[in-house]
Amino acid sequence: MRKKLLLLIIVPLLTVTSVFAQFVAGGTTGPLTWELTGTVLNLTLTITGEGEMPNYGEYSDNAPWLPWRLNIIKIIIEDGVTTIGDHAFRQCTILPSVTIPNSVTSIGYQAFNNCEQLSSITVPNSVTSIGYQAFSDTPWYNNLPEGVIYIGAVLYEYKGEMPEGTAISVQEGTKTINARAFYARSALTSITFPNSVTNIGGSAFDGCSKLTSIAIPDGVTTIEDRVFRDCSALTSVTIPNSVTTFGYWAFEGCKKLTSVTIPNSVTDIGHQTFSFCSALTSIDVENGNANYSSVDGVLYDKPQTTLLFCPEGKIQYTIPNSVTIIWDRAFARCEKLTSVTIPESVTTIMGMAFYGCSALISIILPNSVTTIEAGTFNFCSALTSVSFGNNVSTIEWSAFAYCSSLTSVNIPNSVTTIGNYAFYKCKKIDSVTIPNSVTYIGERAFLGCSALTSIAIPNSVTTIKDSTFSYCEVLYSITIPNSVTTIGTAAFHHCKALSSITIFNLVPIKITPKVFSEVNVSTITLEVPTSALLDYQKAEVWMDMNIVGGGVLVNPVPSDPEKGYTEGDGLYNIGGKRNEIATIKAIPRNGYKFVNWTVDGTEVSRKNPYSFTVTEDIKLVANFEEKVSIKQVEIDNEITVFPNPTTGELRIESGELRVENVEIFDIHGRNLLFIISQEKAINISHFPAGIYFVKIQTESCEVVKKVLKE
Repeated sequence: MRKKLLLLIIVPLLTVTSVFAQFVAGGTTGPLTWELTGTVLNLTLTITGEGEMPNYGEYSDNAPWLPWRLNIIKIIIEDGVTTIGDHAFRQCTILPSVTIPNSVTSIGYQAFNNCEQLSSITVPNSVTSIGYQAFSDTPWYNNLPEGVIYIGAVLYEYKGEMPEGTAISVQEGTKTINARAFYARSALTSITFPNSVTNIGGSAFDGCSKLTSIAIPDGVTTIEDRVFRDCSALTSVTIPNSVTTFGYWAFEGCKKLTSVTIPNSVTDIGHQTFSFCSALTSIDVENGNANYSSVDGVLYDKPQTTLLFCPEGKIQYTIPNSVTIIWDRAFARCEKLTSVTIPESVTTIMGMAFYGCSALISIILPNSVTTIEAGTFNFCSALTSVSFGNNVSTIEWSAFAYCSSLTSVNIPNSVTTIGNYAFYKCKKIDSVTIPNSVTYIGERAFLGCSALTSIAIPNSVTTIKDSTFSYCEVLYSITIPNSVTTIGTAAFHHCKALSSITIFNLVPIKITPKVFSEVNVSTITLEVPTSALLDYQKAEVWMDMNIVGGGVLVNPVPSDPEKGYTEGDGLYNIGGKRNEIATIKAIPRNGYKFVNWTVDGTEVSRKNPYSFTVTEDIKLVANFEEKVSIKQVEIDNEITVFPNPTTGELRIESGELRVENVEIFDIHGRNLLFIISQEKAINISHFPAGIYFVKIQTESCEVVKKVLKE
């Protein structure tokens, strides 16, 4: 019995001893060292070293002392530590106080969040940045009076409800207006800054919808992201020469701002800095700026070869001949813009350049443009006509999506690719001409073109993608060439008016009912090659249509789709009294020429176009070969380009050869200039110094010359 009692006494003693035993843990975090000392229930965290504390995650990549956070009663941050990372000391629930050393300049997001007993904090004036909710849910912050909160040299935020018509004068010595300090404070009407302010954090005045003017203090170098976004009453902003950088969306949604002057100190203007500024008509750049310039209130790079941004208040604009690039979103949401003139000097129109230009009626693209990039004319809801240049090869993703007034599209035979969603929900398009040069039509390219009545798929296309023509509700006629081998799910979904399909395939394409979902296929007349009639009558889905033999198939195909394409495929009825004559044509792509027509490898003609009497199903192959071996060297002494080097003008001497067009490329292969002209003098004075390649097309060959622009 005494042994048992002794055992019962010893066990509690051991347990109590283990609770109060000395405990030490530690390690490194970034360039710093951390150490926990004391007892399990009463720990001191000491952080030493020099440099920045890493930022930690809320759910992963946690601070290494996080497992002991509920037992940390004291934190010692030694001099030399320069930042306190995000989430560094969150949920240290028994921590009563903390002193931050003078070496610290930044306190991260939610650094002391939910420290439930933290009632005393000493923050030095060295701190110039404090993250959002750094002290939220602490007694220290909760006990601060309502109004403007200053922590060290930082105006941290406005606490509590702000009275209507509030005007604030920031106290002397303040270095930083913290990020989100006045976020969505719609009662703020004015604010003045002392010259001590050198930093205004991101979104500091975002949503201050009654703020009418801002004078940014001299000493601020960066206008951070979203800092004045949705200041919808802002009419005046003064930007000092100390500013070098404009952040993304810095003035987005400042709907009453009419003009802005960019000082000569600015070196970087961020993405969509002035988007949704619907009254803005002028951006003026001071003459001394080394990186930017302006013409008629429109923002350019210094040499004026790139148009960067057009104010949304512009109604009409003519782009100068020096421009080669229209930048990403340059005219986006210019909702008053009715017309824009693009010169032949422009070679690149970047993605979403004219996005949301809802008053733009027509557009003429120069021959120098080869790609219509993603979203370029997306939501141009008043656009009724588009004139494509003769050298456009690609219409990218969503290029004309939601152009709800566009009635017809004539795609030139230079185009090879129509991207996904290219003409998505262009509800008034009733006709589309797609040339046989096109080899690819993307998913949903014509989805929702509810006025489209007929479509002929080009004979270079091999796949009709998923939902390509879904919801074309009045589409009644489709022609599918022999080149198509696959038809994707819902390709013609909800095409309820569909009544006629002509298909040139001798072997039925395998499809599922989902191709024509929500279509009554029993009312469709399917015209097929007569020789394939029985096969279609046995094929799934096709067999449910009213199948008729359309005659014999004439099927011209290119030997290589990258070298050329063909025209003239079709069904010919040879049962009549007179013979049917077919005419086919081969069109070589740039750099190639037609050679001959062959059937089963045997030459049948060198004529192009070629006409013949149709007697049976026939497949003719158009063969092409390279016109000339184009190398980036001087290949023809008869053609010279001078002076070389040049400071501005280039002249071309071609002897007896007639120059048809000239293209200029940089060393990265980018097309900078395209001229269809016999003029032999070209001005490249606006080009930066460097090496360029001049490609000269004559009636018989192409010649490439290397030139140096000084």
